[in-house]
Amino acid sequence: MPYTPKQASEKTPDQTPRRPPSSGQNFAGLTLSIDSDSSLAGYAQLVEQIQQAIHSQQLPEGTRLPSSRALAQQLGVSRSMAVQAYDELISQGYLVSKPKRGIEVAIDLQSATFKQTRSSTSSTDHSQSPHKPTNPERQESVQPPPHMLDSGADSRAFPNKQWAAAMRKSWLSPDSRILEGRYHAGFPPLRRAIADYLCQVRRLEVKPEQVFITSGNRDSLSLLQHCIEAYSNQAATQQPARDHTDNAPHAQSEPVRWFVEDPTFPPILSALAQHQPGILRVFSEDEINTLGPDYGSSSNGEAGFTDYGNGTEIPTGKHWAAVVTPNRHYPLGISWRSELRQKWLQAAVDNRGWILEDDYDTEFVFQGKPGLPLMQTAMLRADTAERVCLLGSFSKILFRGLRIGYLVVPQTMTEHMLNTQRDLGLSASLVAQPAVAEFIESGQLARHLNRMRRHYRDKRDQTHQLLQQHLSEFCDWQLPNAGMHFLLRFKQQLIEGFDESADTQREQRLDAELAETMAQEGLRLMLLADHFAQPQQVPPHQQGFLVGFTAQPIETTAHWIERIAVALKKLTDQEYGG
Repeated sequence: MPYTPKQASEKTPDQTPRRPPSSGQNFAGLTLSIDSDSSLAGYAQLVEQIQQAIHSQQLPEGTRLPSSRALAQQLGVSRSMAVQAYDELISQGYLVSKPKRGIEVAIDLQSATFKQTRSSTSSTDHSQSPHKPTNPERQESVQPPPHMLDSGADSRAFPNKQWAAAMRKSWLSPDSRILEGRYHAGFPPLRRAIADYLCQVRRLEVKPEQVFITSGNRDSLSLLQHCIEAYSNQAATQQPARDHTDNAPHAQSEPVRWFVEDPTFPPILSALAQHQPGILRVFSEDEINTLGPDYGSSSNGEAGFTDYGNGTEIPTGKHWAAVVTPNRHYPLGISWRSELRQKWLQAAVDNRGWILEDDYDTEFVFQGKPGLPLMQTAMLRADTAERVCLLGSFSKILFRGLRIGYLVVPQTMTEHMLNTQRDLGLSASLVAQPAVAEFIESGQLARHLNRMRRHYRDKRDQTHQLLQQHLSEFCDWQLPNAGMHFLLRFKQQLIEGFDESADTQREQRLDAELAETMAQEGLRLMLLADHFAQPQQVPPHQQGFLVGFTAQPIETTAHWIERIAVALKKLTDQEYGG
Protein backbone atom coordinates (compact mmCIF):
# COMPACT_ATOMS: atom_id res chain seq x y z
CA MET A 1 0.00 0.00 0.00
CA PRO A 2 1.50 3.40 -0.95
CA TYR A 3 2.14 5.75 1.93
CA THR A 4 0.09 8.97 1.55
CA PRO A 5 0.81 11.49 4.33
CA LYS A 6 -1.72 13.90 5.77
CA GLN A 7 -1.52 17.61 6.57
CA ALA A 8 -2.63 18.90 9.98
CA SER A 9 -2.37 21.47 12.75
CA GLU A 10 -2.71 21.32 16.53
CA LYS A 11 -4.11 23.22 19.47
CA THR A 12 -1.84 24.83 22.00
CA PRO A 13 -1.10 22.53 24.99
CA ASP A 14 -0.51 23.76 28.49
CA GLN A 15 2.48 25.93 29.26
CA THR A 16 5.34 25.60 31.74
CA PRO A 17 7.94 28.38 32.13
CA ARG A 18 11.58 27.42 31.81
CA ARG A 19 14.17 28.29 34.44
CA PRO A 20 17.35 30.09 33.36
CA PRO A 21 20.50 27.94 33.66
CA SER A 22 22.77 28.47 36.65
CA SER A 23 26.54 28.75 36.52
CA GLY A 24 27.07 26.66 39.62
CA GLN A 25 25.61 25.42 42.91
CA ASN A 26 27.05 23.85 46.04
CA PHE A 27 26.02 20.19 46.13
CA ALA A 28 26.91 17.69 48.87
CA GLY A 29 30.15 19.49 49.63
CA LEU A 30 31.19 20.23 46.04
CA THR A 31 30.21 22.65 43.31
CA LEU A 32 28.45 21.46 40.20
CA SER A 33 28.01 23.70 37.18
CA ILE A 34 26.66 23.56 33.63
CA ASP A 35 28.77 25.18 30.92
CA SER A 36 26.45 26.31 28.12
CA ASP A 37 29.44 26.60 25.74
CA SER A 38 30.59 23.02 26.30
CA SER A 39 30.25 20.46 23.51
CA LEU A 40 28.99 17.98 26.14
CA ALA A 41 25.26 17.75 26.87
CA GLY A 42 24.22 19.13 30.25
CA TYR A 43 23.46 15.74 31.78
CA ALA A 44 26.84 14.41 30.54
CA GLN A 45 28.58 17.30 32.31
CA LEU A 46 26.83 16.35 35.56
CA VAL A 47 27.79 12.69 35.09
CA GLU A 48 31.44 13.60 34.56
CA GLN A 49 31.60 15.94 37.57
CA ILE A 50 29.93 13.45 39.94
CA GLN A 51 32.21 10.65 38.71
CA GLN A 52 35.27 12.80 39.43
CA ALA A 53 33.92 13.66 42.89
CA ILE A 54 33.41 9.97 43.67
CA HIS A 55 36.88 8.97 42.46
CA SER A 56 38.48 11.81 44.46
CA GLN A 57 36.53 10.79 47.60
CA GLN A 58 34.70 14.12 47.74
CA LEU A 59 31.61 11.92 47.65
CA PRO A 60 32.46 8.89 49.82
CA GLU A 61 30.67 5.56 49.48
CA GLY A 62 27.19 5.64 50.98
CA THR A 63 26.76 9.41 50.61
CA ARG A 64 23.11 10.29 50.14
CA LEU A 65 22.42 12.63 47.22
CA PRO A 66 19.51 15.04 46.72
CA SER A 67 16.51 13.95 44.69
CA SER A 68 16.50 14.67 40.97
CA ARG A 69 13.90 17.38 41.56
CA ALA A 70 16.00 19.04 44.28
CA LEU A 71 19.17 18.84 42.18
CA ALA A 72 17.38 20.39 39.20
CA GLN A 73 16.06 23.22 41.38
CA GLN A 74 19.51 23.87 42.85
CA LEU A 75 21.08 24.09 39.39
CA GLY A 76 18.18 25.84 37.70
CA VAL A 77 17.90 23.19 34.99
CA SER A 78 15.15 20.84 33.81
CA ARG A 79 14.44 17.81 35.95
CA SER A 80 14.94 15.56 32.93
CA MET A 81 18.62 16.59 32.87
CA ALA A 82 19.07 15.52 36.50
CA VAL A 83 17.11 12.29 35.93
CA GLN A 84 19.25 11.42 32.89
CA ALA A 85 22.46 12.04 34.86
CA TYR A 86 21.31 9.90 37.79
CA ASP A 87 20.06 7.11 35.49
CA GLU A 88 23.40 7.04 33.67
CA LEU A 89 25.40 6.91 36.92
CA ILE A 90 23.15 4.15 38.29
CA SER A 91 23.59 2.09 35.12
CA GLN A 92 27.37 2.53 35.39
CA GLY A 93 27.39 1.34 39.01
CA TYR A 94 28.40 4.65 40.65
CA LEU A 95 25.05 5.27 42.33
CA VAL A 96 22.27 3.07 43.68
CA SER A 97 18.58 3.82 44.18
CA LYS A 98 17.19 2.51 47.46
CA PRO A 99 13.51 2.37 48.45
CA LYS A 100 12.58 5.12 50.97
CA ARG A 101 16.20 6.36 51.01
CA GLY A 102 16.72 7.81 47.57
CA ILE A 103 19.98 7.99 45.63
CA GLU A 104 23.29 7.05 47.27
CA VAL A 105 26.89 6.53 46.20
CA ALA A 106 27.38 2.80 45.69
CA ILE A 107 29.27 0.87 48.36
CA ASP A 108 31.07 -1.44 45.90
CA LEU A 109 32.64 0.62 43.10
CA GLN A 110 35.12 -1.96 41.79
CA SER A 111 33.24 -2.49 38.51
CA ALA A 112 32.06 1.08 37.96
CA THR A 113 34.99 2.08 35.74
CA PHE A 114 34.39 -0.89 33.45
CA LYS A 115 30.65 -0.18 33.28
CA GLN A 116 31.41 3.47 32.47
CA THR A 117 33.56 2.43 29.50
CA ARG A 118 30.87 0.12 28.18
CA SER A 119 28.08 2.65 28.68
CA SER A 120 30.00 5.49 27.04
CA THR A 121 30.18 3.53 23.79
CA SER A 122 26.51 2.59 23.88
CA SER A 123 23.67 4.37 22.09
CA THR A 124 20.00 3.91 21.48
CA ASP A 125 20.84 2.75 17.97
CA HIS A 126 20.91 -1.07 17.68
CA SER A 127 23.77 -0.80 15.20
CA GLN A 128 26.28 0.18 17.89
CA SER A 129 26.62 -2.86 20.11
CA PRO A 130 29.95 -2.27 21.89
CA HIS A 131 32.64 -4.94 21.98
CA LYS A 132 33.31 -5.84 25.59
CA PRO A 133 36.47 -7.95 26.03
CA THR A 134 35.56 -11.29 27.60
CA ASN A 135 38.67 -11.09 29.75
CA PRO A 136 38.47 -7.77 31.70
CA GLU A 137 42.19 -7.94 32.54
CA ARG A 138 42.96 -7.22 28.89
CA GLN A 139 40.65 -4.22 28.64
CA GLU A 140 43.29 -1.55 29.25
CA SER A 141 45.61 -2.96 26.60
CA VAL A 142 42.95 -2.91 23.88
CA GLN A 143 41.39 0.54 23.38
CA PRO A 144 38.08 0.72 21.49
CA PRO A 145 39.12 0.97 17.84
CA PRO A 146 37.43 3.40 15.47
CA HIS A 147 36.05 1.05 12.78
CA MET A 148 32.96 -1.16 12.87
CA LEU A 149 30.96 -3.32 10.52
CA ASP A 150 28.04 -1.05 11.21
CA SER A 151 24.33 -1.72 10.81
CA GLY A 152 23.33 1.92 11.01
CA ALA A 153 21.90 4.21 8.34
CA ASP A 154 24.04 4.92 5.26
CA SER A 155 24.55 8.67 5.59
CA ARG A 156 26.07 8.86 2.09
CA ALA A 157 22.70 7.93 0.60
CA PHE A 158 20.68 10.45 2.62
CA PRO A 159 18.65 12.97 0.51
CA ASN A 160 20.34 16.12 1.81
CA LYS A 161 18.60 18.49 -0.62
CA GLN A 162 15.13 17.24 0.27
CA TRP A 163 15.95 17.42 3.97
CA ALA A 164 17.25 20.98 3.59
CA ALA A 165 14.04 21.92 1.78
CA ALA A 166 11.97 20.45 4.63
CA MET A 167 13.97 22.41 7.18
CA ARG A 168 13.59 25.68 5.25
CA LYS A 169 9.85 25.24 4.76
CA SER A 170 9.19 24.23 8.36
CA TRP A 171 11.07 27.27 9.67
CA LEU A 172 9.70 29.99 7.37
CA SER A 173 7.17 30.89 10.08
CA PRO A 174 8.36 29.12 13.24
CA ASP A 175 5.84 28.24 15.91
CA SER A 176 6.50 30.45 18.95
CA ARG A 177 5.67 27.51 21.23
CA ILE A 178 8.60 25.59 19.67
CA LEU A 179 10.93 28.49 20.52
CA GLU A 180 9.58 28.60 24.06
CA GLY A 181 9.77 24.82 24.59
CA ARG A 182 6.09 24.49 25.48
CA TYR A 183 5.27 21.20 23.73
CA HIS A 184 5.79 18.66 26.51
CA ALA A 185 4.82 15.59 24.45
CA GLY A 186 6.46 16.77 21.24
CA PHE A 187 5.52 18.90 18.22
CA PRO A 188 1.80 18.13 17.54
CA PRO A 189 2.11 17.93 13.70
CA LEU A 190 4.92 15.41 14.13
CA ARG A 191 2.81 13.33 16.51
CA ARG A 192 0.04 13.27 13.90
CA ALA A 193 2.46 12.51 11.08
CA ILE A 194 3.89 9.55 13.03
CA ALA A 195 0.40 8.20 13.76
CA ASP A 196 -0.39 8.39 10.02
CA TYR A 197 2.99 6.83 9.15
CA LEU A 198 2.39 3.91 11.54
CA CYS A 199 -1.03 3.30 10.03
CA GLN A 200 0.22 3.33 6.43
CA VAL A 201 3.57 1.54 6.86
CA ARG A 202 3.14 -0.62 9.97
CA ARG A 203 -0.66 -1.14 9.87
CA LEU A 204 -0.88 0.14 13.45
CA GLU A 205 -3.95 2.29 14.08
CA VAL A 206 -3.36 4.76 16.90
CA LYS A 207 -4.42 8.31 17.69
CA PRO A 208 -1.91 11.20 17.73
CA GLU A 209 -2.43 11.71 21.47
CA GLN A 210 -1.02 8.21 22.03
CA VAL A 211 2.28 9.21 20.38
CA PHE A 212 5.02 10.84 22.47
CA ILE A 213 8.25 12.19 21.00
CA THR A 214 11.47 11.05 22.68
CA SER A 215 15.21 11.23 22.02
CA GLY A 216 15.42 7.47 21.39
CA ASN A 217 14.92 4.15 23.13
CA ARG A 218 16.91 5.02 26.25
CA ASP A 219 14.69 8.07 26.79
CA SER A 220 11.56 6.06 26.02
CA LEU A 221 12.52 3.43 28.59
CA SER A 222 13.24 6.10 31.19
CA LEU A 223 9.80 7.61 30.66
CA LEU A 224 8.14 4.19 30.81
CA GLN A 225 9.88 3.26 34.03
CA HIS A 226 8.52 6.34 35.77
CA CYS A 227 5.09 6.20 34.14
CA ILE A 228 4.41 2.50 34.74
CA GLU A 229 5.30 2.83 38.41
CA ALA A 230 2.94 5.81 38.79
CA TYR A 231 0.19 4.15 36.77
CA SER A 232 0.46 0.92 38.76
CA ASN A 233 0.43 2.75 42.09
CA GLN A 234 -2.78 4.56 41.15
CA ALA A 235 -4.41 1.37 39.85
CA ALA A 236 -3.59 -0.42 43.11
CA THR A 237 -5.22 2.30 45.24
CA GLN A 238 -8.39 2.14 43.12
CA GLN A 239 -8.87 -1.63 43.53
CA PRO A 240 -11.73 -2.68 45.84
CA ALA A 241 -11.00 -4.15 49.24
CA ARG A 242 -10.34 -7.87 49.47
CA ASP A 243 -12.65 -10.35 51.14
CA HIS A 244 -12.86 -9.34 54.81
CA THR A 245 -12.78 -12.98 55.86
CA ASP A 246 -9.01 -12.98 55.51
CA ASN A 247 -8.64 -9.61 57.26
CA ALA A 248 -6.66 -8.41 54.24
CA PRO A 249 -6.13 -4.67 53.72
CA HIS A 250 -6.92 -2.77 50.55
CA ALA A 251 -4.73 -3.54 47.54
CA GLN A 252 -1.23 -2.21 47.93
CA SER A 253 1.26 -1.22 45.27
CA GLU A 254 3.84 -3.83 44.37
CA PRO A 255 7.19 -2.98 42.79
CA VAL A 256 7.22 -3.71 39.07
CA ARG A 257 9.66 -6.49 38.14
CA TRP A 258 11.53 -5.71 34.93
CA PHE A 259 12.69 -8.25 32.34
CA VAL A 260 14.82 -8.17 29.20
CA GLU A 261 15.47 -10.76 26.53
CA ASP A 262 18.69 -12.76 26.61
CA PRO A 263 20.42 -11.98 24.32
CA THR A 264 19.43 -8.35 23.86
CA PHE A 265 20.76 -4.98 22.69
CA PRO A 266 23.31 -4.12 25.45
CA PRO A 267 22.16 -0.50 26.09
CA ILE A 268 18.70 -1.81 26.98
CA LEU A 269 20.21 -3.87 29.79
CA SER A 270 22.19 -0.80 30.84
CA ALA A 271 19.11 1.46 30.79
CA LEU A 272 17.29 -0.90 33.18
CA ALA A 273 20.29 -1.72 35.39
CA GLN A 274 18.88 0.06 38.43
CA HIS A 275 16.00 -2.44 38.48
CA GLN A 276 18.32 -5.46 38.26
CA PRO A 277 16.15 -6.92 35.48
CA GLY A 278 15.48 -10.61 35.12
CA ILE A 279 16.39 -12.31 31.86
CA LEU A 280 14.10 -14.12 29.45
CA ARG A 281 15.75 -16.75 27.29
CA VAL A 282 15.20 -16.51 23.55
CA PHE A 283 14.89 -19.80 21.67
CA SER A 284 15.10 -20.65 18.01
CA GLU A 285 13.81 -23.78 16.34
CA ASP A 286 17.31 -24.54 15.03
CA GLU A 287 18.70 -24.60 18.58
CA ILE A 288 15.91 -26.82 19.88
CA ASN A 289 16.27 -29.24 16.95
CA THR A 290 20.06 -29.37 17.34
CA LEU A 291 20.34 -29.52 21.13
CA GLY A 292 17.17 -31.41 21.98
CA PRO A 293 13.86 -30.49 23.68
CA ASP A 294 15.40 -30.26 27.16
CA TYR A 295 17.40 -27.22 26.04
CA GLY A 296 14.19 -25.60 24.81
CA SER A 297 12.35 -26.08 28.11
CA SER A 298 11.52 -22.73 29.59
CA SER A 299 13.29 -21.82 32.83
CA ASN A 300 9.94 -20.71 34.27
CA GLY A 301 8.39 -24.16 33.95
CA GLU A 302 6.32 -23.62 30.82
CA ALA A 303 6.26 -27.23 29.66
CA GLY A 304 4.72 -26.48 26.27
CA PHE A 305 6.97 -23.56 25.40
CA THR A 306 8.89 -25.40 22.69
CA ASP A 307 5.64 -26.04 20.82
CA TYR A 308 5.75 -22.42 19.72
CA GLY A 309 9.17 -22.60 18.03
CA ASN A 310 11.01 -19.29 17.80
CA GLY A 311 10.38 -16.90 20.63
CA THR A 312 10.97 -15.51 24.11
CA GLU A 313 9.98 -17.20 27.35
CA ILE A 314 7.26 -15.49 29.39
CA PRO A 315 7.92 -13.91 32.82
CA THR A 316 6.58 -15.66 35.88
CA GLY A 317 4.66 -14.10 38.73
CA LYS A 318 2.66 -10.90 38.88
CA HIS A 319 3.24 -7.26 38.04
CA TRP A 320 6.07 -7.26 35.51
CA ALA A 321 7.30 -5.23 32.53
CA ALA A 322 9.29 -6.85 29.71
CA VAL A 323 11.18 -5.26 26.80
CA VAL A 324 10.81 -7.61 23.83
CA THR A 325 11.20 -7.74 20.03
CA PRO A 326 8.34 -9.90 18.68
CA ASN A 327 8.74 -9.05 14.97
CA ARG A 328 12.50 -9.37 14.62
CA HIS A 329 14.65 -10.21 17.59
CA TYR A 330 17.95 -8.40 17.96
CA PRO A 331 20.45 -9.87 17.27
CA LEU A 332 19.07 -13.37 16.44
CA GLY A 333 16.59 -12.14 13.83
CA ILE A 334 13.80 -14.59 14.76
CA SER A 335 10.06 -13.76 14.94
CA TRP A 336 7.28 -14.92 17.23
CA ARG A 337 4.53 -17.15 15.89
CA SER A 338 0.90 -16.16 16.39
CA GLU A 339 0.38 -18.78 19.13
CA LEU A 340 3.18 -17.33 21.23
CA ARG A 341 1.92 -13.79 20.67
CA GLN A 342 -1.47 -14.77 22.09
CA LYS A 343 0.16 -16.53 25.03
CA TRP A 344 2.17 -13.40 25.89
CA LEU A 345 -0.88 -11.15 25.66
CA GLN A 346 -2.94 -13.43 27.90
CA ALA A 347 -0.09 -13.63 30.43
CA ALA A 348 0.07 -9.82 30.50
CA VAL A 349 -3.66 -9.62 31.27
CA ASP A 350 -3.62 -12.39 33.87
CA ASN A 351 -0.51 -11.14 35.69
CA ARG A 352 -0.76 -7.34 35.30
CA GLY A 353 2.20 -7.39 32.95
CA TRP A 354 3.43 -4.73 30.56
CA ILE A 355 4.82 -5.65 27.14
CA LEU A 356 7.20 -3.00 25.77
CA GLU A 357 7.57 -3.76 22.06
CA ASP A 358 10.84 -2.56 20.50
CA ASP A 359 9.98 -2.10 16.79
CA TYR A 360 13.54 -1.25 15.77
CA ASP A 361 14.14 -2.01 12.06
CA THR A 362 10.98 -3.48 10.56
CA GLU A 363 10.95 -0.90 7.73
CA PHE A 364 13.65 -2.88 5.93
CA VAL A 365 12.04 -6.14 4.84
CA PHE A 366 13.44 -7.52 1.57
CA GLN A 367 11.04 -10.43 1.01
CA GLY A 368 7.36 -10.42 1.94
CA LYS A 369 5.70 -7.94 4.29
CA PRO A 370 6.74 -6.84 7.77
CA GLY A 371 5.01 -8.59 10.63
CA LEU A 372 2.07 -6.87 12.30
CA PRO A 373 3.07 -5.07 15.50
CA LEU A 374 2.06 -6.94 18.64
CA MET A 375 0.41 -3.70 19.78
CA GLN A 376 -2.04 -3.90 16.87
CA THR A 377 -2.88 -7.51 17.74
CA ALA A 378 -3.44 -6.43 21.35
CA MET A 379 -5.86 -3.69 20.27
CA LEU A 380 -8.30 -6.31 18.97
CA ARG A 381 -9.30 -7.02 22.60
CA ALA A 382 -10.15 -4.45 25.24
CA ASP A 383 -8.25 -6.23 28.02
CA THR A 384 -5.01 -6.74 26.07
CA ALA A 385 -5.09 -3.25 24.49
CA GLU A 386 -4.05 -1.75 27.82
CA ARG A 387 -0.96 -3.94 28.24
CA VAL A 388 1.31 -3.09 25.25
CA CYS A 389 3.49 -0.05 24.44
CA LEU A 390 5.59 0.40 21.30
CA LEU A 391 9.04 2.02 20.97
CA GLY A 392 10.36 3.35 17.66
CA SER A 393 13.20 5.53 16.36
CA PHE A 394 14.20 7.48 13.27
CA SER A 395 17.94 6.87 13.73
CA LYS A 396 17.81 3.73 11.57
CA ILE A 397 15.74 5.15 8.75
CA LEU A 398 17.05 8.75 8.58
CA PHE A 399 20.37 9.35 10.31
CA ARG A 400 21.89 8.53 13.68
CA GLY A 401 22.59 12.10 14.76
CA LEU A 402 18.92 13.08 14.58
CA ARG A 403 18.19 11.55 18.00
CA ILE A 404 14.41 11.58 17.62
CA GLY A 405 12.29 8.57 18.49
CA TYR A 406 8.73 7.97 19.56
CA LEU A 407 6.74 6.05 22.11
CA VAL A 408 3.17 4.81 21.58
CA VAL A 409 1.13 4.02 24.69
CA PRO A 410 -2.40 2.67 25.26
CA GLN A 411 -5.15 5.29 25.42
CA THR A 412 -5.71 4.56 29.10
CA MET A 413 -2.10 5.56 29.75
CA THR A 414 -1.89 8.84 27.81
CA GLU A 415 -2.68 11.14 30.73
CA HIS A 416 -0.10 9.45 32.96
CA MET A 417 2.53 9.63 30.22
CA LEU A 418 1.82 13.31 29.58
CA ASN A 419 2.23 14.03 33.30
CA THR A 420 5.45 12.02 33.37
CA GLN A 421 6.93 13.82 30.36
CA ARG A 422 5.85 17.16 31.80
CA ASP A 423 7.55 16.35 35.12
CA LEU A 424 10.76 15.01 33.60
CA GLY A 425 10.96 17.43 30.68
CA LEU A 426 11.22 16.75 26.94
CA SER A 427 14.65 15.31 26.09
CA ALA A 428 14.20 15.33 22.30
CA SER A 429 15.12 18.64 20.71
CA LEU A 430 12.08 20.55 19.47
CA VAL A 431 14.18 22.33 16.84
CA ALA A 432 14.34 19.40 14.40
CA GLN A 433 10.79 18.14 14.94
CA PRO A 434 9.06 20.50 12.46
CA ALA A 435 11.53 19.38 9.76
CA VAL A 436 10.82 15.70 10.46
CA ALA A 437 7.07 16.38 10.32
CA GLU A 438 7.44 18.19 6.98
CA PHE A 439 9.71 15.41 5.64
CA ILE A 440 7.01 12.83 6.45
CA GLU A 441 4.01 14.89 5.33
CA SER A 442 5.60 15.85 1.99
CA GLY A 443 6.08 12.17 1.10
CA GLN A 444 9.89 12.37 1.20
CA LEU A 445 10.17 9.76 3.96
CA ALA A 446 8.16 7.21 1.95
CA ARG A 447 10.33 7.80 -1.13
CA HIS A 448 13.51 7.63 0.96
CA LEU A 449 12.45 4.32 2.52
CA ASN A 450 11.73 2.79 -0.87
CA ARG A 451 15.16 3.83 -2.18
CA MET A 452 16.99 2.62 0.92
CA ARG A 453 15.17 -0.72 0.89
CA ARG A 454 16.55 -1.40 -2.58
CA HIS A 455 19.97 0.01 -1.62
CA TYR A 456 20.28 -2.17 1.46
CA ARG A 457 19.06 -5.26 -0.37
CA ASP A 458 21.88 -4.79 -2.89
CA LYS A 459 24.38 -4.37 -0.06
CA ARG A 460 23.04 -7.46 1.67
CA ASP A 461 23.46 -9.55 -1.47
CA GLN A 462 27.01 -8.29 -2.08
CA THR A 463 27.95 -8.93 1.55
CA HIS A 464 26.51 -12.45 1.30
CA GLN A 465 28.78 -13.17 -1.67
CA LEU A 466 31.79 -11.87 0.25
CA LEU A 467 30.97 -14.07 3.23
CA GLN A 468 30.60 -17.13 1.02
CA GLN A 469 33.93 -16.36 -0.62
CA HIS A 470 35.98 -15.78 2.54
CA LEU A 471 34.26 -17.19 5.66
CA SER A 472 32.28 -20.25 4.59
CA GLU A 473 34.93 -22.66 5.93
CA PHE A 474 34.78 -21.04 9.37
CA CYS A 475 31.19 -19.93 9.96
CA ASP A 476 27.54 -20.71 9.38
CA TRP A 477 24.85 -18.08 8.74
CA GLN A 478 21.51 -17.53 7.05
CA LEU A 479 20.64 -14.93 4.45
CA PRO A 480 18.43 -12.45 6.35
CA ASN A 481 15.15 -11.55 4.67
CA ALA A 482 15.02 -8.33 6.71
CA GLY A 483 17.18 -6.14 8.90
CA MET A 484 20.64 -4.66 8.58
CA HIS A 485 23.11 -7.30 9.75
CA PHE A 486 24.26 -10.91 9.33
CA LEU A 487 24.70 -13.17 12.35
CA LEU A 488 27.65 -15.53 11.92
CA ARG A 489 28.26 -18.49 14.23
CA PHE A 490 31.50 -20.49 14.23
CA LYS A 491 31.23 -24.03 12.92
CA GLN A 492 31.00 -26.49 15.78
CA GLN A 493 34.11 -28.44 14.73
CA LEU A 494 36.08 -25.19 14.63
CA ILE A 495 35.17 -24.38 18.24
CA GLU A 496 35.84 -27.92 19.43
CA GLY A 497 39.20 -28.00 17.72
CA PHE A 498 40.17 -24.66 19.21
CA ASP A 499 39.03 -25.56 22.73
CA GLU A 500 40.51 -29.06 22.78
CA SER A 501 43.88 -28.32 21.19
CA ALA A 502 46.59 -29.66 23.48
CA ASP A 503 49.06 -26.85 22.92
CA THR A 504 46.71 -23.96 23.64
CA GLN A 505 47.57 -21.94 26.75
CA ARG A 506 44.98 -19.20 26.21
CA GLU A 507 42.22 -18.56 28.72
CA GLN A 508 39.91 -16.98 26.14
CA ARG A 509 37.56 -18.61 23.69
CA LEU A 510 37.81 -18.34 19.95
CA ASP A 511 35.36 -15.43 19.66
CA ALA A 512 37.26 -13.36 22.23
CA GLU A 513 40.60 -14.17 20.61
CA LEU A 514 39.26 -13.06 17.25
CA ALA A 515 37.85 -9.84 18.70
CA GLU A 516 41.18 -8.99 20.31
CA THR A 517 43.09 -9.75 17.12
CA MET A 518 40.78 -7.54 15.05
CA ALA A 519 40.94 -4.74 17.62
CA GLN A 520 44.70 -4.63 17.13
CA GLU A 521 44.04 -4.13 13.42
CA GLY A 522 41.52 -1.35 14.05
CA LEU A 523 38.14 -3.10 13.94
CA ARG A 524 35.69 -3.32 16.81
CA LEU A 525 34.06 -6.70 16.27
CA MET A 526 30.54 -7.09 17.66
CA LEU A 527 30.46 -10.49 19.38
CA LEU A 528 27.21 -12.37 19.83
CA ALA A 529 28.31 -13.28 23.38
CA ASP A 530 28.42 -9.60 24.37
CA HIS A 531 24.67 -9.39 23.84
CA PHE A 532 24.04 -11.88 26.67
CA ALA A 533 23.65 -10.94 30.33
CA GLN A 534 26.57 -13.25 31.22
CA PRO A 535 28.91 -13.24 28.20
CA GLN A 536 31.46 -15.64 29.67
CA GLN A 537 28.82 -18.31 30.31
CA VAL A 538 27.23 -18.52 26.86
CA PRO A 539 27.16 -22.03 25.37
CA PRO A 540 29.63 -22.89 22.58
CA HIS A 541 26.98 -22.74 19.85
CA GLN A 542 26.49 -19.04 20.65
CA GLN A 543 30.05 -18.11 19.75
CA GLY A 544 29.99 -15.82 16.76
CA PHE A 545 29.79 -12.21 15.65
CA LEU A 546 27.64 -9.69 13.79
CA VAL A 547 28.40 -8.21 10.38
CA GLY A 548 26.46 -5.03 9.69
CA PHE A 549 26.24 -4.28 5.97
CA THR A 550 24.33 -1.00 5.69
CA ALA A 551 26.36 1.95 7.00
CA GLN A 552 29.79 1.59 5.39
CA PRO A 553 30.72 1.30 1.68
CA ILE A 554 30.81 -2.25 0.36
CA GLU A 555 34.56 -1.85 -0.24
CA THR A 556 35.06 -1.32 3.50
CA THR A 557 32.95 -4.38 4.29
CA ALA A 558 35.01 -6.44 1.81
CA HIS A 559 38.29 -5.32 3.38
CA TRP A 560 37.29 -6.30 6.90
CA ILE A 561 35.74 -9.62 5.91
CA GLU A 562 39.01 -10.54 4.22
CA ARG A 563 40.99 -9.50 7.33
CA ILE A 564 38.67 -11.55 9.57
CA ALA A 565 39.25 -14.59 7.35
CA VAL A 566 43.02 -14.14 7.59
CA ALA A 567 42.82 -13.79 11.38
CA LEU A 568 40.65 -16.89 11.75
CA LYS A 569 43.01 -18.94 9.61
CA LYS A 570 45.97 -17.90 11.74
CA LEU A 571 44.17 -18.57 14.99
CA THR A 572 42.86 -21.97 14.02
CA ASP A 573 46.05 -23.08 12.25
CA GLN A 574 48.03 -22.09 15.33
CA GLU A 575 45.72 -24.05 17.59
CA TYR A 576 45.74 -27.06 15.33
CA GLY A 577 49.51 -26.89 15.02
CA GLY A 578 49.19 -26.18 11.26
